[in-house]
Amino acid sequence: MKGGETPDERFMRRALSLARRGFGKVNPNPMVGALVVSRGEVVSEGYHRFFGGPHAEVEALSKAGRRAKGATLYVTLEPCSHWGKTPPCVEKIIECGISEVVAAVEDPNPLVSGKGFRRLKEKGIKVVTGVLEGEAREVNEPFFTFHEKGRPFVSIKVAITVDGFMADSEGGSKWITGESARRHAHRLRAYHDAVVVGAGTVKRDDPLLTVRIPGRWRQPRRVVIDPNGVLTGKEKVFGETGRGTIVIQGRRRAGVNFPGEAVVIPEKNMKAKRMLEILKGEGVTSLLVEGGRYPFSLFFREKLVDRVYFFIAPRIICRGISPFEFLPGMRVGEDVRFDLRQVRKLGNDLLIEGRPDWE
Repeated sequence: MKGGETPDERFMRRALSLARRGFGKVNPNPMVGALVVSRGEVVSEGYHRFFGGPHAEVEALSKAGRRAKGATLYVTLEPCSHWGKTPPCVEKIIECGISEVVAAVEDPNPLVSGKGFRRLKEKGIKVVTGVLEGEAREVNEPFFTFHEKGRPFVSIKVAITVDGFMADSEGGSKWITGESARRHAHRLRAYHDAVVVGAGTVKRDDPLLTVRIPGRWRQPRRVVIDPNGVLTGKEKVFGETGRGTIVIQGRRRAGVNFPGEAVVIPEKNMKAKRMLEILKGEGVTSLLVEGGRYPFSLFFREKLVDRVYFFIAPRIICRGISPFEFLPGMRVGEDVRFDLRQVRKLGNDLLIEGRPDWE
């Protein structure tokens, strides 16, 4: 137990650790962990393992069986009270005879918000909230952003050299970073509902934009911003697995036929805010912008970036393409600064994760 930590905090910290196991496998659902505790001992554990699968509370309660009666349930998010892909968790909690529910945070989804807690209290179950709330919100930051700000959560992912270039002067970028960094980038794809690139990146690299690492990962929607109508419909982003690729297109080239499952959206207004409105309408709650310069500039210019992932390779190329060269130059003191959340080594590369300080 950490110094000064209460039993509630200790158990909730374990529940949050369980919740994180759902990374890249449950979205757009939130990651949730749960514990059944009786007389200070953990009886059972559960977490939301995959989208459409049993919720954390149900898994923990099913494992506990009769031992759940009179016990305390620790859960990282308010239990749901509505029918979705699974039955409401609150009814299972009531049925199992849980005497107390300790939750980290209220669910921001209007279908749930406060209703689960009210239902439990109506049945005489004690409810405690706010235990490690800040950490619980951070675990599901995309989920909270979508419901509280009314728009998808936006992450930017950039792989650069030490001297700040994402490609050499001829556009070559395979591979700036090593295998460990690239594997982690695939996990980030799975963590987000959609991966966004510009048409220039598609024409130059012809990427798949899928998750290609072992495991049961969610495949993201693939989104291409094509202001000048250069796509032909034969690119790799229109094949393979996953839901239909979304193309936001400024103009349409005559005679181009896209695959039937593709969603082509004509849009003259190439603004980041408008694109988020479009993607929200397509059911996207979070997106990972992978490149190139044009999409990066759109979202940074309108201050619609929530998180950044800089993968930095220990190499210099002296001249090349900067990911932000479409943005205007800034003076020191007027620059974009980042609140660093994590710095870690991935193989021989460095990952810096942060949040832009838009204040």
